Amino acid sequence: MTVQGRTINVNDTLSTSQLDEFPKFSWASEPGALYTFLLEDNDVGIPPGKLVHFLATNIPGNNIEAGDIIFDYIPSAPYDTTTEGDNIDPAKGTSHRYIALVYKQEERIEIPSEKGHVGCTPGVFNRLGLEHDTLKRDYNLQGPISGTFYTASYEAGWAEYWICYFSAAIGQPLPLSIPGINDFVSLGECSRCKKPIRYKNRWYHTKLPYIPLIQLM
Repeated sequence: MTVQGRTINVNDTLSTSQLDEFPKFSWASEPGALYTFLLEDNDVGIPPGKLVHFLATNIPGNNIEAGDIIFDYIPSAPYDTTTEGDNIDPAKGTSHRYIALVYKQEERIEIPSEKGHVGCTPGVFNRLGLEHDTLKRDYNLQGPISGTFYTASYEAGWAEYWICYFSAAIGQPLPLSIPGINDFVSLGECSRCKKPIRYKNRWYHTKLPYIPLIQLM
């Protein structure tokens, strides 16, 4: 696993800003073989406790881009909520574990598009609860034949952006309504959610002295 040109070791800690672009993954592959690659968050606070961050099937060798993208990539952007459950609590800083797994396929497999999630579409909840063991069983996958894991914790602005994005994808606040973050978007308005901007070595998401996360009308 390589992030921004840096080789990542098992259990390294990364930030969401480092993971904004899809990392590079590679593994030893057999000529003519097809593979499935899964990236999941193992510590989501919503039952059943896993969230798919990326899934591709029918990958020739280790050329992920040439595979079938079932769930497009979303970076690791964990967060904690306050005790009251009405906002993000930056002080908690709980780390999440992210696991990347590679399986060898016996043959081509077909996963219906309605079971996946790509882009600003309502299928967000399909990302919850796709257990890797279930995936292996249902599609007769071998392995995992390769894998790694890393950790990440809250980074200001990034969790807020993805909360806004997913809320716009389904047309309602998810997982809770946060003023100025996800209480203004309607179905399909993901473009109104703006990624944070780095200012003096910090990320911000509200107006100066913070930087806007949202695009006001």
